[in-house]
Amino acid sequence: MISDKPLENFRPKFDAVGCKLEYDGKILLLQRNRKGTGYQQWSSCVGKIEPNEEKEDAVVREVREETSLIIDKNNLKYIGKYYMRYKEFDFIFYLYQYTLTSEPKVKINSEHSAYKWLTLQDALKEDVVEDEAFCIKQAYNI
Repeated sequence: MISDKPLENFRPKFDAVGCKLEYDGKILLLQRNRKGTGYQQWSSCVGKIEPNEEKEDAVVREVREETSLIIDKNNLKYIGKYYMRYKEFDFIFYLYQYTLTSEPKVKINSEHSAYKWLTLQDALKEDVVEDEAFCIKQAYNI
């Protein structure tokens, strides 16, 4: 469950960030490779914010770790703050969007088994992790 307002009895265990990477009218989705929540499903670059780390720095780090892409935090577009509840835990999620200006050379890490660039319509048809479709719609006003 995801909401832009705090949920009843909300007890976040951590804060996380996510980034919709866009190039040439398509967004990047990564297929999760680790057993657990969202295994083999598709998602954007996401990850926990480390202690004393700024949100934008966490986005830059997660994008680099998961895709080997270097992005400029000054060009991040902030989408919003969301309250997320999974069966196992609650967390606060900060969503960003970033448009790449040159063709990216993606190199995924061991957290993922594949990646693909998709139109928004095709991305919404994929088997995405919980609340990914909501976040795509928020980032692109769909």
